[in-house]
Amino acid sequence: MINVQEYMNQNYPKEERKNITNLEINDKKLEGHLDLSDFVNLEELDCSENELTSIDLSNNRKIKLIDCSDNLLTDIDFSYQDHEKLEGIFIQDNNLSARSLSSFLWFTKLQYLLVGNYDDEKINQGIYNRFHGSLEYLKNLKELVELDISGTDINTGLEYLPLNNLESFYCASQRTGARVEEIKNTLDLSEEKALSEEEEDNGEKISKIGAYQAYVNWQRRILEMRQVQVSYWRSLSNFRLALRRVGHKLDGEHLQFLLSSQATAIWAGRVFPMSFQYFNDKLRQIKQELIEDFEELTKGEIDNLCRAQIQFTEARVLFSQIRQQQQGMENLIQVYTLLRR
Repeated sequence: MINVQEYMNQNYPKEERKNITNLEINDKKLEGHLDLSDFVNLEELDCSENELTSIDLSNNRKIKLIDCSDNLLTDIDFSYQDHEKLEGIFIQDNNLSARSLSSFLWFTKLQYLLVGNYDDEKINQGIYNRFHGSLEYLKNLKELVELDISGTDINTGLEYLPLNNLESFYCASQRTGARVEEIKNTLDLSEEKALSEEEEDNGEKISKIGAYQAYVNWQRRILEMRQVQVSYWRSLSNFRLALRRVGHKLDGEHLQFLLSSQATAIWAGRVFPMSFQYFNDKLRQIKQELIEDFEELTKGEIDNLCRAQIQFTEARVLFSQIRQQQQGMENLIQVYTLLRR
């Protein structure tokens, strides 16, 4: 093996390093710490297939592509890279310590993210990337074209994965106990298909992810609808109670007039926000006249009735919207069921 810094000093004079934009030192039997601080204009790096244990990227702010795959890296820091420039990260088959995908959260231009494990010899020696947790950290990576999490412990968050441009997805187990198998099983994939690079297989995988996302969204809607239903029935009960408290003190005509005036004020406030104050003043005047005409009626009772009517009206509108959305989601749940077969 060759010490990487000795190799760099022999082949890349310091005075020339600032002019290099593309550095290819892959498969050179290099080992140790790679310091790239002098390569200030570096845009593409390929140092794959060596035995590097660490790398300094702190001065490489222009870099677009980083391929450090198949090394022995235990850590790597991407915090110095430009979030708008970095397009590809290839770090599969290393020895990265336990971590989530949070370090990639802000790289919104990232197209390629490969963090998986494939080298059986390394895996048997306990050398593999220990990524774990959720794919949720990638939810803003709308440009993502290829994602590889095979052999990791990433096991949740499929519902957050952006599918705008995704073409390839790999989630094979690769090692005993790898929790990524939970994702593979959720998508009902064989190990072979989870590994497959075939366009047709990747198309199927991405379709299944889309169907699963629709299914999760449906489940959320179900929960939302239950909450809306509870709110609707509670508001209806409160409205009826407020009506009973006022009903025996007002005749039907005046009660209807009050409720219709309130409904008009609610409607006008939504459709013509600029007129809200006018209708609100008119409603206040109507309330005051009713209090003066009906001695048993109190301001608190009228305010409580109007408040209950507003709450009921808002709950009814929301309940109607949720029911319409529910009908639109029923087809998506059928798609997910079919793809699972």
